[in-house]
Amino acid sequence: MGFSLENGPRATRGAVMIGAYRGECHATCAASPARRRLVCWAAALALASLGLVVRAAAAVEHVVQLRIVRRRIENGGGTLRFTVGDGIVLRWTTDEATTVHLHGYDLTLALEPGVERRMRFRADATGRFPIGAHGFGGDVANGPHREAVLLYLEVHPA
Repeated sequence: MGFSLENGPRATRGAVMIGAYRGECHATCAASPARRRLVCWAAALALASLGLVVRAAAAVEHVVQLRIVRRRIENGGGTLRFTVGDGIVLRWTTDEATTVHLHGYDLTLALEPGVERRMRFRADATGRFPIGAHGFGGDVANGPHREAVLLYLEVHPA
């Protein structure tokens, strides 16, 4: 299980990196131990950086427009589904003052009528989390902790 400079990888990327780490190169790098180690480390580093670039490019940012009308999400609500590592931007507008809270991520955002506000975060916790609204119409005195669940956010493993 190694890396051959003439034939390319002979196993999965993980095995190539392990083989390169152990110095198990063949063919053209067999001339000297120092050269073999240098070439093997360079190959391992190149493969590792390629893997990091691919993973970084795989992260996606989702932008979701959410409008609260008459204390409900316009056009339903339901469930928003994402994958761990996704970037998420929830763009909120409302027809009356309220505060929205994303449970599990402990994010809170005060909303005013007609003003768009954004809730930006990285999906790093898996599960199903309610997004609720508190104090509709600015009426905090009559139940600031009374919450209306607007929709759910689900984050699934990659």
